[in-house]
Amino acid sequence: MAGPVDPETQAIADLNSAVTDIGTAIAAEITALQNAMNAQGVNNTPAIEASVSNLRSLVSALKQSAGAPVVTPASPIVSSISPSAGPIAGGTSVTVTGTGLTGATGVTVGGTPATAVLAGSDTSLTFTTPASAAGPASVIVTTPNGASSPQVFTYS
Repeated sequence: MAGPVDPETQAIADLNSAVTDIGTAIAAEITALQNAMNAQGVNNTPAIEASVSNLRSLVSALKQSAGAPVVTPASPIVSSISPSAGPIAGGTSVTVTGTGLTGATGVTVGGTPATAVLAGSDTSLTFTTPASAAGPASVIVTTPNGASSPQVFTYS
């Protein structure tokens, strides 16, 4: 099950939507100015044409902005886990330190989902290890922005 949308990702989506809406409004204004130009009895053609040209430039700039690559927030980075070892029965409470941990959607230990995953902040989360056979197991944190590089938890 996916977690809540990251606020930065939502802000980027909202900005892209606003840029699209503004572009549509400017295009409608161009049409209105052209209609006014055709309906007026006074020769205000040069001023209206200048406005139309300016608005077309704005539309072009907005389209380029909306088409610019969206910067995706970085995947989580795990710098350490503590403790880094525990019993094969599982049940060890582990603290993860790193960055980008807010909104963690899961933690796996050797490919098995951990339980009681709680992201206390962007730099810390805790989880409880599942049972496993003896030996090293990769710990991977997943957020809406991607998955971390593995850290090693050793079962004994």
